[in-house]
Amino acid sequence: MYIVHNSTVIYAVGFVRHLGHIVGLKSQQRAVEGYVYDFNNKVNKLMSYFSCASSHTLNVLVSAYCMALHGICLWDLTSTHCERVYTTRRKTV
Repeated sequence: MYIVHNSTVIYAVGFVRHLGHIVGLKSQQRAVEGYVYDFNNKVNKLMSYFSCASSHTLNVLVSAYCMALHGICLWDLTSTHCERVYTTRRKTV
C-alpha cells in the first residue's frame, strides 16, 4: 500500500523510527523490547570488564552507563510492557 505525493512514492509501514523514537503500531512494545535488549547487552559488556568489582561499584556503573532513559517520557509507565523493564533492572541488581 502506498500513496504518491509530488512524484514521491510513500509506502505505508507499521512503525518508523523518528528522531530516535519508534512511532506507530505497537510502538511502546517495540521501544521496550529494544531498550531491554540494549540494556542487557550493555550490562553483559560491563560485567565482562568489571567482574571483580564490588556489588556497590557494579550498581553505580550500571546506573551510570547502562540506564539510558532517553525517550522514556513517551512511555506509559504503568503498562505491562514497562513491567519488563522493571523486572530486567531488578534481575541486574
